[in-house]
Amino acid sequence: MLASETLIQELGKILGMPLELDKKTRRCVLRDKASKKEYFIELPQHAPYLYLYCVLLKASVEQQSEHFYRALLEMNLFGLKTDMGVLSIDPISRSILLHLSFPTEFLTPQLLCNLLTNFLAMALKVAAAVEDQLLISNKDARKRQSHYSAADGMDRDDPKRSMRVIRI
Repeated sequence: MLASETLIQELGKILGMPLELDKKTRRCVLRDKASKKEYFIELPQHAPYLYLYCVLLKASVEQQSEHFYRALLEMNLFGLKTDMGVLSIDPISRSILLHLSFPTEFLTPQLLCNLLTNFLAMALKVAAAVEDQLLISNKDARKRQSHYSAADGMDRDDPKRSMRVIRI
């Protein structure tokens, strides 16, 4: 197994660009000029795994609907709709991330290059699916909102269950 710094430098040679592992954060950032996305390779000190990840959606968790998060969890199921990537919420930024972990024991620069190439394609595909789901969820939320009028307190979808809101 190569040292983390050497692995990243060798990856850079394969990709034709200088890459360096930040000594403090133990990660390397790749920026895609076309999509303006950042992709991270993280190799924590003495960790048995390498992590590839990117931010898919910067909107805060609190701004999204329950339906949206349920759909994301369903996308995550067995990795079938995420190409084995994992959707998660960053506890600090509250953004939605896509990440992939891989054991470092047998990792070579060429294997890392293949993983990274596949991850970039995966991220574009999953980002599009997440954005589609966000649009669907927002449309559903607006539709539900338009069927309820705060002025008269009536649920327009189901006249049998309609009730007047009584304010005391």
